[in-house]
Amino acid sequence: MIRKTSVMLIAASALLLVAACTPTPTTPPADPAPPTIDSFTTPGGPFTAPALVPLAWTVSDVNHDDLTCRLDTSDDGTYDLTIPHCGSQSRNVAAITGSHVARLEVTDGNFAPVTRIVTFDVTDPVVAPEPF
Repeated sequence: MIRKTSVMLIAASALLLVAACTPTPTTPPADPAPPTIDSFTTPGGPFTAPALVPLAWTVSDVNHDDLTCRLDTSDDGTYDLTIPHCGSQSRNVAAITGSHVARLEVTDGNFAPVTRIVTFDVTDPVVAPEPF
């Protein structure tokens, strides 16, 4: 009986040792993919001139690549601001009366940049008429 118990204990110990030494499966890395612009907004409107308009964005990359953001705050084809290592951020831009378009470009250095635009209006301030 002691011999049978000893054999069972040795067998159980061997199974535990094998289970402890077996590597756990890991999740394979995601297939390479471009970054995404999850949101690009102008919170806090409506805006009255002269205005500091907040541009807020959330960007991500499934591969956790380092992202670079560029802002064209007047949609004239010239990027006014480059932000390395960007993520969820915001920037204020000065704007005068009128309709405006801002463009956000995000790149991970591996894929073509992705872009998104946001439009916003800035109105003239309401001036009360002067009393007579």
